[in-house]
Amino acid sequence: MNQADYERRKQYIEQELEATIELVRAGARAQLRALDMVWMTSPENSAPVPVFLDPPSAPRPAPLLLAPVEAAPAAPAAPVRKRRPAAELYYEVCDALEKVPEVFDRTDLLALLETRPERSSLYRVLEDIRRQGRIEVVEKGRGIHPDTYRRKSSSQAEPTEE
Repeated sequence: MNQADYERRKQYIEQELEATIELVRAGARAQLRALDMVWMTSPENSAPVPVFLDPPSAPRPAPLLLAPVEAAPAAPAAPVRKRRPAAELYYEVCDALEKVPEVFDRTDLLALLETRPERSSLYRVLEDIRRQGRIEVVEKGRGIHPDTYRRKSSSQAEPTEE
């Protein structure tokens, strides 16, 4: 670091300090204006309260760039999930159940669905189908391993109460 770099960085820090102080002052002025409005509308206030508005201070100076900043590659925008009509996911999962192996997990189902649903929504649908007796839990998932399910044949399917 040479003398010019030192001076430039010092000036930048001082400018940032002034800008920060001005932001705090502007916040305090806003709080005082709000307090004045509350007092002016208060039933206990019999006389009008003069309101003094401070003029804004000088505009904030442009920050000094110390070094060129390389732009990070922009992350791809997350796909916008559309809201499904009622029971659409349920019927889509029921159709996919015809195509999965007898023993399957949610990743097998996700591969067959048109769009990736919220994990909680898929779990809720699978739980409803399990309560109807159309599938059963073979192995409860742990950590990153999902639950494993087994399709029941229509003769085995009996609604369960839980």
